Formats: sequence, structure tokens, C-alpha cells
Amino acid sequence: DYWLGVWADEGFNTKIGLGVFGGITALLTLFVLGRSVLFIEVAVRSAVNLHNMLIVNLLRAPTNLFFDVTPAGRIINRISSDLDKVDQFLPEQTFNFLSNLFQILSTLVLCTVASPLFLAFLVPVIFLFVYFGFYFARTSRELKRLESISRSPLFSNFAETLSGISTVRAFSLEESLNRKNEFLINTNAKAFLLFWMAARWLAFRLDLLTTLLQIAISIIAILLVDSLDPNLIALAIVYSTQLTGMLQFTIR
Repeated sequence: DYWLGVWADEGFNTKIGLGVFGGITALLTLFVLGRSVLFIEVAVRSAVNLHNMLIVNLLRAPTNLFFDVTPAGRIINRISSDLDKVDQFLPEQTFNFLSNLFQILSTLVLCTVASPLFLAFLVPVIFLFVYFGFYFARTSRELKRLESISRSPLFSNFAETLSGISTVRAFSLEESLNRKNEFLINTNAKAFLLFWMAARWLAFRLDLLTTLLQIAISIIAILLVDSLDPNLIALAIVYSTQLTGMLQFTIR
């Protein structure tokens, strides 16, 4: 983007401008491809090693100290839902987190290079970002733990119902088990709902802070219009508008 602005200002020959632009695009394409292949390789190896370690430790666990005291639903939850998140959800979120983190840092550096005065607004905003991020992390961690714990009895109840379905029908306990299942589902849904309410709490505050940054860089561009590089300040304004969604996702 910066090269396009320089190209327009300097009036380079079309062949030179397109050549440089094509070279930059090719280098970025190779970099993104190499980054993706490397990350996928690391994620697959990590998933395989974690799965093997889990199965080996599960098979070696003593019956009297583990299987007799651990609910079946908790074991099923660990080797199904939790392992699925580690294999699929966690690598994807880690990749997106790193990508967004570097984009956010590059945007903030660009705004600072465009106008060092931006640091006066950036420092207190970063402090608030860190404060809200740690506050949300502590809360969301506990809410996620409660959601996971409340999910295990749901799996246990389902497994026990299937294993004793003939007894349930013989004693006409379908209605009682339905009420118990509804209670377990509602308990799990409460923790899930609270987790997303906490996420919305964070999103509102992050939107407010990013809006303040956008206002700050816009005011600087208006007041110091004669002393700033128009290409840099224009890029800073454009990229600052993209911070809203990226900051929410990165901190969550």
C-alpha cells in the first residue's frame, strides 16, 4: 500500500512500478505459504503427540484410583470434546491470534511512525487494554471451567441412561430422566451464556478504546496536516479502522 502511494507521488514508469509491486506481492505470497506450512506441521505433530500421551496414560491408569472414582462422563468429555478442541480449535485460534497480533503491532508502529505524537494517546490506551484483558482472562477462565465441569454430568447421565435403558423402561422412569436431563442442560447453558456475556462486556470496552485511537490519529492528521507524510498518515487512518475486530479476537 505504501509503495502505491510512492508510485503515485514520484510518477515512476509503469513497468518499474508494476515490477516492484509484483516482486513485493510474490515475496509476501511465499512468506505466507511458508508460514502456513510450518504452522500446520507443528500443529499436526503436537496433536499426534498429545493424543498418544492421553491414550497411553488412560490405559495405564489404575482402576481403583482412577476409573472407580472418576465419572464416565468426565472421561468421555476429555477424550472427545476437549481433545477435539485441542486438535482443531486450538491450532486455528493460535494461528489467528499470532496473525492478528502482528497486524495490530504493525498498525500501531505505523501510526507512531506517521506521527510520534500518537504515543501520547497510545500509552494510556495500552494500559487500559492490558487491564481489561487480564480482568477478562481471569473471569472467562473460571466461566469456561464451570462450563466444562457442568458438561461432564450431562455426558454421564446420557451414558448411564443408554446402558440402563431396559431398566428405565421397565420402571417407567422416562419422565424423571427427561427432567434430570433438562436440568443438566440448563445448568451447562447458564455457564455458557455467562461466558459470552463476559465476552460482550470486553467487546464494548475494546470498541470504545479503538474508537479513541481512531479519533486521536484523525485529529493529529488534521492539526499537523502540513508536516506529515500524506502516504503514511493515510495508511495509519485506514489501518486504524481495522483494529476493532482484531483487538477483540486477539484478547479473547
